[in-house]
Amino acid sequence: MKDGCAARKMSFCAEEDDTCEKKAFRKAISPKYNILACGIRKSMSQLLINIMCLLNNEQEFQRQNRSLNETWMSGRVCSHDDPKFHISQKSVLNSRNLTKFAFIRDPFDRFISFYLHICQNENGCWDCGGDMRCVLKNVYESLKKYEEDPDESKSTLVDRHAAPISWNCNFQEHISTYNLIKISTDAENRQSAIGELSALLADREISAHLITMISNGSLC
Repeated sequence: MKDGCAARKMSFCAEEDDTCEKKAFRKAISPKYNILACGIRKSMSQLLINIMCLLNNEQEFQRQNRSLNETWMSGRVCSHDDPKFHISQKSVLNSRNLTKFAFIRDPFDRFISFYLHICQNENGCWDCGGDMRCVLKNVYESLKKYEEDPDESKSTLVDRHAAPISWNCNFQEHISTYNLIKISTDAENRQSAIGELSALLADREISAHLITMISNGSLC
């Protein structure tokens, strides 16, 4: 599958359809600071979206006493249905001076996180139970089918969690426009990643107070 993916530059929502992107991606924008972020499943996407929510509406985020560690189950300040927060890639293709970033996680760590969350905790990986070989076999076959017939309507939640990072965010066309920040759950690595993000935010002239809030909230 690796050779085929490389040759065809696989991606979810390669045609940049708005409806498809709403299903596939977690892109969020802060118009005030002209920053766009793309969340990749099992790559600290919850943290990324919470950070963008804070940047999008700082006053409301603080008024509701929200945290950067809130989960998908929390009622967020920023709605998934808000077109001014969650946007499609094509809507910003011609934007000038737009800073884009994404968190990138080690593929092995990302797969283990997917396996523990979706397969073990939610029993959502076919009937494999705790059989990782069964999961790997089915993931491969499912993604291979998508590669051969990239019909967005047939892709599953498991596909989107297990697919290569390169299949996200329309990286096949736009990866050179992103600042890719490597991040993990390891404390030292996470601190380094948040330091890199802080520098990026400072370049957008975001206040030191807000950057410190993001840094402290991301590391606690």
